[in-house]
Amino acid sequence: MDCFEHVPVRVVYSSRDRMSPRRCAAWMVQLLRQCGTESLLTEAGDLPSGLPAGVRLGSTSGLPEETRPDWLHIRPVNGGLLLTAGSEIAYSAALDALEKAWRRNLPVQAFSGSIAELSGGRNTDAYLERNPGEWRLIFSNVLFDDLQRKPNPERNRLCAGLLDRYCPDAVAMQECGPYLREPCGPDDIARLMRQAGYAETVPPVAENPDRTNYTPIFYRSDRLRLLESAYHHYRHQAPGISADDFSSKGMTWAVFEHIALRQRLILLNTHFCTQSDVPRLLQAGELIGICQRLCEKYPDTPVLLGGDFNTVLDSMTYRRCIEQGFADCIFLSTGASPRYRAHHAYPKFDPEFGMMMPDGDIGGSFEQSVDHILYLGPTDRLRISTYGMMTNRIARSFSDHCPVWLDFSFSKTLEGPAS
Repeated sequence: MDCFEHVPVRVVYSSRDRMSPRRCAAWMVQLLRQCGTESLLTEAGDLPSGLPAGVRLGSTSGLPEETRPDWLHIRPVNGGLLLTAGSEIAYSAALDALEKAWRRNLPVQAFSGSIAELSGGRNTDAYLERNPGEWRLIFSNVLFDDLQRKPNPERNRLCAGLLDRYCPDAVAMQECGPYLREPCGPDDIARLMRQAGYAETVPPVAENPDRTNYTPIFYRSDRLRLLESAYHHYRHQAPGISADDFSSKGMTWAVFEHIALRQRLILLNTHFCTQSDVPRLLQAGELIGICQRLCEKYPDTPVLLGGDFNTVLDSMTYRRCIEQGFADCIFLSTGASPRYRAHHAYPKFDPEFGMMMPDGDIGGSFEQSVDHILYLGPTDRLRISTYGMMTNRIARSFSDHCPVWLDFSFSKTLEGPAS
């Protein structure tokens, strides 16, 4: 790593910058250490006089493009690096580019542009902007945990802030347990989602040992009209599991009508058994029965089923869904789509920086994925422009699953006035 004249490399940020990049600076220190270079985090006011910054993060010109959330700037300068970005997501993309160069022993190239331009369109974190005439849905396993092991309020803030940045019509969560709710006080995940404009389709109290709906669906009531919704706790469970594991395996379903597009959608959000494909297969049978009743009540209404299946493509449970007529949306997408799995190492709280940090990168093939989005309905009615996965360091700091999402549209609208 010959772009630095001084070691340890001081990563310098300013808390007075337009967007305080302290978290991004901590990511840089982490990356440098992972690449074998000693590094220190330094606030600009604490930098000793005459000592140059190895990496400096922050605004450089004040130009309007610096406020674009997908814009980033990398420039080797004076034996160090200058990084500027319009958001933490873009900073994460810049670090991805640096890591790729350093691990291949390549020189760092100057760059100024968008995430899409940097990745050649491969990074779906680039698709922050909404396309008119489309739905956007996000599925996210938000990682159940207790307050003693990981700071859930911070994880909730990271989660809600990132999901809101993508402006979805609805968000379907899994593992949204009791410790992510009231014990977090003002950072209760449901409260943060309400502040961002998202309502919960059903009350959070559910019929399971923990009395909590672990699979909530949040939606924008200014875009979607909720026709009905319910929670279902799976009757079939693996033997001998803990109360929280038992409580978390269920599903929430909702029927929406898009106010502007005049289209309806049946949304199924599930979390299947962790331990074995036998109870998973039985749980899938419960879900399919509910789906069939909804399809009878709402004929010609397309269905999206998503969540944490806890099983891969080559499994009885996944094949059972496909045999019932579901199609995997990743194979229906006409645009960019990831070809790796969404689950990864658990994030960790780093006491040095006082924050949650990712622990490793994404990896594995899509065939190993346990997070799926399936579609039931005429495939000629559906157009999926993007099957996305949020792989940035924010996503990898609050959960062990990257959120997956769809931008899609239907060719048919409701007949007559919207009800």
